[in-house]
Amino acid sequence: MITAAQLIIESRRLIGVKFLHQGRSVAGGVDCLGLGLVAAKHAGLDVMAMVAASDPRSYGREPSPVMLAQASQHFRRLQALRPGALLMFKLPRARFPHHLAIYTDTGTMIHAEAVRAHAVVEQTYGRPWSRFLHSMWALPGVSYPEDVTP
Repeated sequence: MITAAQLIIESRRLIGVKFLHQGRSVAGGVDCLGLGLVAAKHAGLDVMAMVAASDPRSYGREPSPVMLAQASQHFRRLQALRPGALLMFKLPRARFPHHLAIYTDTGTMIHAEAVRAHAVVEQTYGRPWSRFLHSMWALPGVSYPEDVTP
């Protein structure tokens, strides 16, 4: 078990790591899913082993129902923002969510930004991101404020 604070600390350590679709390493790069998996692993939690699933690297860059189905199967949906929560975003014309970020303890989010920065960044959580929020999730093995555990 790790704390949400540890997850956030490790996510912040990845700021500046380049964006790489399906990436899972600091040296090679990470995508939005890879950011969460690598940060959790650096904090001492292997999320994929905990949920007894293989690391899904066969996904494309287009929205698909797979990410939402996997989250629904393995994570606990949250009703309110909490530090360390996994945020799932869906653009207005997309049928399914297709981007992830980690909410922090300072009202920001950390994510692998593929369009402008081409790297992991921390930015204020607000418009436009708050408008695109689809759902919030608690990762298994992470202790959240207010004892929210999957």
